[in-house]
Amino acid sequence: MRADIDSKAFAAAFAKAGAKSIILTARKAETLKSTEDLIHQINPSIEVMSAPLEVTNEDSVRRLFEKVGDRFGKVDVLVSNAGIFESYHQRIADGDITKWWNDIVCNAQTEIGYFC
Repeated sequence: MRADIDSKAFAAAFAKAGAKSIILTARKAETLKSTEDLIHQINPSIEVMSAPLEVTNEDSVRRLFEKVGDRFGKVDVLVSNAGIFESYHQRIADGDITKWWNDIVCNAQTEIGYFC
């Protein structure tokens, strides 16, 4: 799960429920630390794996799942909270079309392509 502000509630819920381990991902590694700290405040015995991840890069996703498989065996629950909205408040005719395509790729491809 991504370790930004929106995902802290997911992480806290799994920690309170007594998850054995939680894998956190985010584009930037520095955003992971505060969520990891929150998990350990709730339940210090949970094993946490934090890893930077670019969800729009298939190789990045495959490498993460290989690491998770090596360390934990399998994933029981996947919360995919990735999403961007770079084109917010931007009319297509007035803006950078690349931002619109980035939104579509991140928000559709990552939800459908990698996890199905």
